[in-house]
Amino acid sequence: MLPERVGSSHEAMELDGVQTLMWRLRRHSLVPEPAAVSQPAAVSEPAADPEPAAASEPAAVPEPGPAAEQRDALTAEVVDRVVALRAWPERLAEQSIRIRRAVLATATHRGNGVKQGGGSCLAEAQTSGAVICSYALRGGSYFFTPQTGANLLSVRTTTKGWESARFQRQGAFVIDDWQPFREAVHEVCADGPRTRAEISAHVLKNPAFRGLETGLGGAGSDSLYKPLHWWGDICFGPPRDGIATFRWLRDDPAWPGLPDVDVAGPRAIADYVHSYGPVTGDNLHYWLSDGLSVPRARVRQWLAALGDDLVEVDVEFAGSGGGTSVAAAYVLASDLDDIRASVSTATRSGPSGSRKRVLSLSPCSTSRSGTWSGTVAVLLPADLDRPR
Repeated sequence: MLPERVGSSHEAMELDGVQTLMWRLRRHSLVPEPAAVSQPAAVSEPAADPEPAAASEPAAVPEPGPAAEQRDALTAEVVDRVVALRAWPERLAEQSIRIRRAVLATATHRGNGVKQGGGSCLAEAQTSGAVICSYALRGGSYFFTPQTGANLLSVRTTTKGWESARFQRQGAFVIDDWQPFREAVHEVCADGPRTRAEISAHVLKNPAFRGLETGLGGAGSDSLYKPLHWWGDICFGPPRDGIATFRWLRDDPAWPGLPDVDVAGPRAIADYVHSYGPVTGDNLHYWLSDGLSVPRARVRQWLAALGDDLVEVDVEFAGSGGGTSVAAAYVLASDLDDIRASVSTATRSGPSGSRKRVLSLSPCSTSRSGTWSGTVAVLLPADLDRPR
């Protein structure tokens, strides 16, 4: 349930459900911004570069193939737009990035956004440090940018679950003082990413750590390693011959470190609302309470801390039987004008070679994940799924 009037003291304003849906699809780089869809080809052929401007109207002409740094920055922007991207299965994560990069690159005139040559967009961005991959929501591995990740991981430490006997039991270890173990992992990872086997071999040289042997092997879904992810000590490194690695993160210049949890909490809510708004209280509790084990009372406290940065809205949807339904939700005040200005431009016809993908978004009344009702057809290149 939403707290009463944590934001503006005015009556909740009404938003159209289709507008909110379209705004979110653009925010997620699943359809281009309005300026990029004035011609059908902008939707159906995102790989096309804009033509050079006439001599009388000089303008910068995008390079035909963005440099590695540009590609990594584009990947990072896409990841940040969805806040956190599920890292497994790897094929689906990569496909999700490729689709969104193509749309975003076209909309912002940064080349065609399509990965050329072999290799993974995410692996390249991970290697450069543009994105990191860590254990986060519901114990799963996720990609995010360092700043967004720092907020989410700080939030994950709210309840200190690693101290519980149940948590340690599922990983087959007992630790009262984590500091010596953290230092041992730092030693072995100081020179680069290491596999579980390599970390285990180094740590077990110390007889004091013999009781950690099972946990070092990954027992309990990596329960022994997860707190080190949440504290910002380590994150996943690039896979080596298909085997997962961990790298030392804490001393990375690109890593901002964990903010105080009561600073990170409101930031994490704002990030989520900016990407998935309008959101209901159930959406936020699914994201933060179910996903990161934050007590509901703490979520309400962080919501209140955002004050007038949040605006309460009523979102109206057309029902399948011809009626309408209204959901109470929040958006960021800074996003409100953009949402209200959104128009439906996603469904278009296109030339042969395009394939229509239908994205079905569930109604918020039955889904806690934050999605809204509606079906929209998005045209994307027919070969975008194939690795390049």
